[in-house]
Amino acid sequence: MKTNEEIAYIFEIISNILEIIGENPFKSRAYRNAAGTIRDMETDLEDLTAKQKLTEIKGVGKDLADKINEYITTGSLTYYDELKAKVPGEFLDLLSIRGIGTKFLSNMFVSHNIRSLKQLDNLLNSEKALGIRGLGNKKINELKTNIAHYKQNIGRINIGIALPLAELLVSEIKRLSPDSRPTIAGSVRRMKETVRNINLLCIKDGKIDITDGLSKLDIISSVSKKEESFAEFRTEKDIEFTLTYCVDSSYGSTLLYLTGSRKHNDKLNKIAADSGFLLNKNGLFRDGIRIAGSNESHIYRELGADYIQPELREDIEEIELSLSGRLPSTVELSDIRGDLHTHSTWSDGRSSVNQMIMAAIEMGYEYIAITDHSPSSKIANGLDIKRLMQKKKEIEEIDSSTDRIKVLMGAEVDIRKDGSLDYPDDILHELDLVIASVHSNFNMSNEDMTRRIIKALKNPLVHILGHPTGRLVGERRAYEVDMDAVIDTAYDLGKALEINSSYKRLDLKDTHVKKAIKKGVELVISTDAHNTNQLSNIRYGVATARRGFATKKDILNTVDVGKITTWLKELKPK
Repeated sequence: MKTNEEIAYIFEIISNILEIIGENPFKSRAYRNAAGTIRDMETDLEDLTAKQKLTEIKGVGKDLADKINEYITTGSLTYYDELKAKVPGEFLDLLSIRGIGTKFLSNMFVSHNIRSLKQLDNLLNSEKALGIRGLGNKKINELKTNIAHYKQNIGRINIGIALPLAELLVSEIKRLSPDSRPTIAGSVRRMKETVRNINLLCIKDGKIDITDGLSKLDIISSVSKKEESFAEFRTEKDIEFTLTYCVDSSYGSTLLYLTGSRKHNDKLNKIAADSGFLLNKNGLFRDGIRIAGSNESHIYRELGADYIQPELREDIEEIELSLSGRLPSTVELSDIRGDLHTHSTWSDGRSSVNQMIMAAIEMGYEYIAITDHSPSSKIANGLDIKRLMQKKKEIEEIDSSTDRIKVLMGAEVDIRKDGSLDYPDDILHELDLVIASVHSNFNMSNEDMTRRIIKALKNPLVHILGHPTGRLVGERRAYEVDMDAVIDTAYDLGKALEINSSYKRLDLKDTHVKKAIKKGVELVISTDAHNTNQLSNIRYGVATARRGFATKKDILNTVDVGKITTWLKELKPK
């Protein structure tokens, strides 16, 4: 529901601006709460607007309902435009930096006249910074580190933002020209965790001006280039995307060329040349005659190679493996049979246990684990033992009342600074599944963090290490940890490592996936979903696993419910 997402996004920006300029906090909170509710709704706002039922939404009174109605009927919101004029967009973008929140930015904006990243940088590098309340040497150094990481990722778009947008654009092109065969290319097709832009390909339609049609969409802000075989656009959120046109006979070769990576293409071109071919975006040629070009598989086959999945095209031995017939058949989204890391309204989730279960059933899953946070995660409303047992009773009742899916009672348990776990062993023994995760004290030394995690893995009641490196893509670096030692320990103890599918995490990353597979460690692809919509994020974890050469047999939750429950029970001591 595109409109819901748009209004949720606008309300979040409004909330941020109100907090930054020092408006009434209750007003800001109303917009933020409404944004969260709207994003998680399964009902389309346009339908509620037509039926005049907007005020039936929790947290939406007449004022917010009027603003939703204005946006839906006019395509814009005056109040939003007025607020955006008060705070520079670049300044708002600083909220993407780890450790910077609206209260900090409000202080910088109101009290210190900071309006840009450059000004903030200058302040943090001056003696004046130490005189600001709440800024000691430790905090300043932490902010400097996070800002440096942010600068490295400026201009890059998370795959979780880029892919849905690319899919939306493809669907619009199909609507404009059903026979144009639009498809996603570039680094989005390779499922890179961040991308610089979106590349699309389609066959030129002689009857319809697709570029002109796209330029009229609300999500398009401008057309920066328009040529016979190429167009370049910018979306309303300033994301660049390009559309390349080709003929049917060179569709495959153009897709191959646009998908990349450059290193992959360069090596293919050399292999082609060494065999007496010429390979370019127009096709594969011998002696001036095109012998392949309409599809990628044919091109690979003519070069003596098996088809190479887009996620692997990074010049990381995939071509050599393909030429020798040893390229692995990587895990598919359809192979996943359950999700072992999800949250509910018991902790910080936005969907109830029942809602999560029903969504999992709709996805065709055989099992789902509801793994809410432990008490140390106070910000995430972590469960004390009393609430944990209440939740256990609820899940056992639901599980015993349905034969449509197996519901596992689990917990994501904090690994404390000393490596101990957030629940005592006798409580952990009551759970079907225990995920151990680091959620605090990220700045430990490599040696101390490694010791901390290994100690947690050695607890015989732990099944899975959650988001093992603690990174947030583009926001927070992985903490210092010896992943080789962690992988070795997981293998020795028969524990599983998680590939967290949240596109903000993608942790393990692909290079660590490859190492874990080489060692023989069990891997689990989980979503860490906090609402029903996020269960579909599993595709990002699958893509990460594929980029790490993972096959179906490498992923634990591709097995049926009988085997997964057997694994859980066998790993847990009697």
